[in-house]
Amino acid sequence: FQYPEDSKCRLWTFPNDYGVVTDMTATIDEADLAQGDRVMIERQQADGKFKWPRAAMCNNQQPSTPGLCGLSNIGNTCFMNSALQCMSNTHLLTRYLQANRHVDEINTDNPLGMQGQIAESYTRLLKDMWSGHHASVSPREFQNAVSRFAPQFTGYAQHDSQELLAFLLDGLHEDLNRIRKKPYVEMKDSCGRSDEDVAAEAWDAHRKRNDSVIVDMFQGQFKSRLTCPTCEKVSVTFDPFMFLSLPLPVKKVRAIEVTLVYLNPEMHPKAFTLSVPKRGCVKDLLRELGAQTQISPDRLVCADVYNHRFHKVFGPADTLTQILDRDVIFAYELEVIGDVDVVRLPVYHREQDTTARTTYYYQSQTSYNLFGFPFFVTVSRHGTTYRHIYDKIVHQLSRFVKPDRCVKKQEESAVVPGSLTVDGVVDNEKGGGVAEDAAMDEDNATTGATGGVKQEEESPLAAQQENGVEDTGSNDKPHEADGSLAVGKVENGDDAAPVIFTLSMINSYGGSSLSSVTDDSMELELTSHTYLGLDWNVALRKSVYDEEEADKCDMQEAATDEADAVSKKVQLTDCLRLFTKEEQLGEDDPWYCPQCKEHKQAMKKFDIWKLPKVLVIHLKRFSYTRYWRDKLDVMVHFPIRSLDLQDFSLDPNPDHPAVYDLHAVSNHFGGMGGGHYTAYALHRDTQKWYDFDDSSVSEVSEDSILSHSAYILFYTRHDAPELNIDDEESEDV
Repeated sequence: FQYPEDSKCRLWTFPNDYGVVTDMTATIDEADLAQGDRVMIERQQADGKFKWPRAAMCNNQQPSTPGLCGLSNIGNTCFMNSALQCMSNTHLLTRYLQANRHVDEINTDNPLGMQGQIAESYTRLLKDMWSGHHASVSPREFQNAVSRFAPQFTGYAQHDSQELLAFLLDGLHEDLNRIRKKPYVEMKDSCGRSDEDVAAEAWDAHRKRNDSVIVDMFQGQFKSRLTCPTCEKVSVTFDPFMFLSLPLPVKKVRAIEVTLVYLNPEMHPKAFTLSVPKRGCVKDLLRELGAQTQISPDRLVCADVYNHRFHKVFGPADTLTQILDRDVIFAYELEVIGDVDVVRLPVYHREQDTTARTTYYYQSQTSYNLFGFPFFVTVSRHGTTYRHIYDKIVHQLSRFVKPDRCVKKQEESAVVPGSLTVDGVVDNEKGGGVAEDAAMDEDNATTGATGGVKQEEESPLAAQQENGVEDTGSNDKPHEADGSLAVGKVENGDDAAPVIFTLSMINSYGGSSLSSVTDDSMELELTSHTYLGLDWNVALRKSVYDEEEADKCDMQEAATDEADAVSKKVQLTDCLRLFTKEEQLGEDDPWYCPQCKEHKQAMKKFDIWKLPKVLVIHLKRFSYTRYWRDKLDVMVHFPIRSLDLQDFSLDPNPDHPAVYDLHAVSNHFGGMGGGHYTAYALHRDTQKWYDFDDSSVSEVSEDSILSHSAYILFYTRHDAPELNIDDEESEDV
């Protein structure tokens, strides 16, 4: 470019957006440059200023109301945009920086600071946002400055807005620290002195090393008390804070609705709301259900029922995180059969789909629809026959399935025993009866509708045989001349009982029959993977199956207190009370007692001594352990106006009443694996609330501010004065 060697220049990079390289000693990697990126060199003008407008850094040059300016998402930076918008609408600090009150305070020599670069880049970004010239701007320059001093924010991974906010406030404090040389200050123990004296001494020692606009506006003071459980030694310290990180007073439990199907067929199923550990397993669920019903958990099995089939049968060790709130969960009481080897068979209700279309290739296949609730039948793995299973199922269904209704129908119609077919009709040559009861007209008969006159459709068993499934033995069931199964009565010793359904071995989905099951007194081969289908005839089911009774379910009289606590409304004051509650230190975090000369699990209590002008409240929604991560989506109700914290402040001589108004909220939507950050903020000029969603800014109602997604709350104290800014403001720092 033929610039003179003594020319002062600066380098601009814009792989995606514009950013200036402030550290000319940085490597290519440190400057975030990659192959194909473009760079631009700008020469300083004769008046000593760089004239190239930073407006080129803006994505949208449309004018807007000052402060109502979006921030471009430059790669998973919604967490940063949310924190920046909340800080931008913290008017005390924004007006201070806009008025250039900070210029003389920039501390480039502070070894704990960022050479003034965080303060400078943040102020430039603020001025662009409040210029009224842009609908949105890019925070690229600020992000580059942050990445240089906080490598954890380098790249395009999602981060926590609270972590970014903590870095920003700490960076601004150190960059604007008025203390050029920090003195050594020795902290003294309380030694029985009054809290007022110890607190004043600690705050004075803190201000000797930390004196900035951030301390003036954002920092308060905690009182921490430790009590030895052995010698009752009390240690009191006072420490500064920038945030109030409040735990949420919710139990680590969740409410799961479970419907219990009793073994006694005369008892209706009963719905329970169970309170179980959030990170527990199905064994905990069954144990809680057993405690409420006096049924041994070993005799219970839990399953997710969906579309009349078992979507999943849970084992005792399965985690409760596999059960979603929308799932329909059933628990079944199982029969205990001595010491024999038993098998638990899932059973589905099925009926033939007469509306299914047939093709040239699949005209012999039978389609089934599932109905009702699935259930289990427990039988011996060895020596079990068709009749054993059939009788057990009839007994389990006896509350809403009445086989005698079928017999009465036949007697009323003077039907010869054995003439009632699986199709639920009587041969025209043998008389009316069920056919008339079905009330099917000639049109239905000719179009193949279920019931009416006898059709050419085979029974499910006959269809299976035609599909190539061979019977393993002779079929003792009476058949009509055309091969359809006659079900009027089947002999069982001296008694005669009507056959109201047939059994098939099916797949776990219930739509396909794997093999037919015949009533031939032969032992069945049963495994833990065997599923049974009860193949009903549509017309016959209407006679013996009471759907209203089958769907009846009793409700639990009252939810447990613990379950009620899950849905209880949480107030912000509840979080504050929990924060100030005394608790014992854990085994991995003991306190060294100077009197006992050993580590102790002391009792610890936090209290708020001094409150700041700008109070930042961090709701601890995220929990981390070695094995799992979790987010609490509980609704926390917080006041938008007149948050009174005077009862939580121990300072006996406060300078001002501790009453606050909300001015900004950082929101997090989604779970631990991802999610999205936005911000709500009260605009200082319009006094309206706005939703800042990356580059988008829109007005919202005040009612929208309270939500399950509120993560960080920004409050301003009533007495905090607004700064008077001269009309002539400098545009450069």
